[in-house]
Amino acid sequence: MNRREACSREVAMAAGLVPFVVASAPVVPGAWIGWVVIANGVATHLACACAWRYCDYLRLIDTAANVALCITVNLLTHWQPKSLLLTLYVALVWAANSPPPPTDLGHQKRSTILGNWLRSTLTLTKDTRRGHRKQARSVGVHIVLVQWTLCFLLVVYEYEWFQ
Repeated sequence: MNRREACSREVAMAAGLVPFVVASAPVVPGAWIGWVVIANGVATHLACACAWRYCDYLRLIDTAANVALCITVNLLTHWQPKSLLLTLYVALVWAANSPPPPTDLGHQKRSTILGNWLRSTLTLTKDTRRGHRKQARSVGVHIVLVQWTLCFLLVVYEYEWFQ
């Protein structure tokens, strides 16, 4: 993947976080989760767009924070079990949309979902190609089916919809 394409993909994923503002203060008084998602996501995607040397570590922090926030929302929401089922759906879509890491020969190999993600994130950390690889097979799938679905779940939690 060339530098321009990698940059465009990351900027698009950062821009895809804009709907989280709807679930954040001052739109919803006291709401903070949306701002954490926006701050982590924008910092991570823009750092990767610029091929910052530590962008892979930001990606790990962003993913860990998102998992922790999903757990928090699922524990506190009134919309169970639907919220949990949608969160599991998002996790499956995210895993299916994550490309397996290349081997030394450039071929793809099969492994566990977590192992693939960790290898694809960490193998190029010290490489000059950092930020030049796909973290999602499809940017559209990542934005619409992962980011926006999680945003919907946050809006349901913050606004107490579907009671």
